[in-house]
Amino acid sequence: MEKALLVLGIAFLLVAVFKSSRFLVSISLLSFISLAALRTLKCGFPPFFDPFDSILLFVITFLIALLISKVESRVGYVLSFLFSLPLLFVSDKIKNIPVIIKTPLFLIHVGSAMVAYGFVLSASVIAVLNFFGEKRDTSAVLKIAFFFFSLSMVVGGIWAFLAWGDIFPLGPKSLFSFLLWLYLAFLLHVRQDSSLEKYVNYFVVFGGIVVMFTFLGVNYLLGGTHAF
Repeated sequence: MEKALLVLGIAFLLVAVFKSSRFLVSISLLSFISLAALRTLKCGFPPFFDPFDSILLFVITFLIALLISKVESRVGYVLSFLFSLPLLFVSDKIKNIPVIIKTPLFLIHVGSAMVAYGFVLSASVIAVLNFFGEKRDTSAVLKIAFFFFSLSMVVGGIWAFLAWGDIFPLGPKSLFSFLLWLYLAFLLHVRQDSSLEKYVNYFVVFGGIVVMFTFLGVNYLLGGTHAF
């Protein structure tokens, strides 16, 4: 059943790339949400701490952000499809859940970070489209991203303090997350500088790259407490 939902979700995304259909994207999203729900029921707790389920949540939040941001573009659909492909190759075996993770604080910390990632990437897609003639402001989308990432940072600090007695454990992910938070704040204020305003779309696209490195690059390459 899990494999069927995964293949169905990816297949609908692939068709959506060619049809440019929000309806097909919505069906794909429902398939991925059903898969996440099924794995949560099997595990007894959302297993968003391993590579498979982290990537799955990442794809889900990105699709939601695209739909809410009303990004009707093949660029976004292609990215969603590419992000979902690793799910076919990453092990879907659910590990034993550490006791320290079985807390609502963990879900809020991870969930809000993923929502923020999705909206930053959605803003990046809008910025790319602006290079080709669209004239959409990314401010509203980035404000949503900044709110949820700020929430993730605060809740993550509380969780870290309760778990390890340290509100900001110094590690690669903590450091890059803080830098990403500062960069998001920069994106929200850069329009106030007339000399930099014309480069806003470039800055936003780079923000998407920073998000991808913070999510995958740090976890896979730099290790630490957030390593997969």
